[in-house]
Amino acid sequence: MLQVDSQQINEIAGELDAGCRAFYHKPTGQLVSILDSSKFPIIDWEAEDLETLAKIETNPQTYIEIEAMRSGDAYRVMVDFVEQLTNQRLQEKLLRALDKPKPFREFKYVIDNSGVHREEWFAFKNQQYADWVRRQLDRHE
Repeated sequence: MLQVDSQQINEIAGELDAGCRAFYHKPTGQLVSILDSSKFPIIDWEAEDLETLAKIETNPQTYIEIEAMRSGDAYRVMVDFVEQLTNQRLQEKLLRALDKPKPFREFKYVIDNSGVHREEWFAFKNQQYADWVRRQLDRHE
């Protein structure tokens, strides 16, 4: 059984959202993360990160990788946020943003200029990402 508490789940979610790869070490229950080289092609690796990567690559069967959301999943989170909004004007602006080319950028622009709703968005997104992580860990139990 995996021993991961809410704080650790939130930590993993934050790491994934920031562009890292996250792993659960089955024997120890330790959580580790490293930068995702597919998102950061030019990485100045720290010695500690290189060590961690080597351990993971040497013994992949002892780690569970917690996957980051794909863009389609992240897009769905934005849509879910918009659908639950009670501010109809903001809801309409965000729906238009999501229908434009580069919807992530457009959504970010609108939400960054939405006052208190910006913090609501971050709380919503963080909760959705934590649920995403929890579902993955539950599948491994």
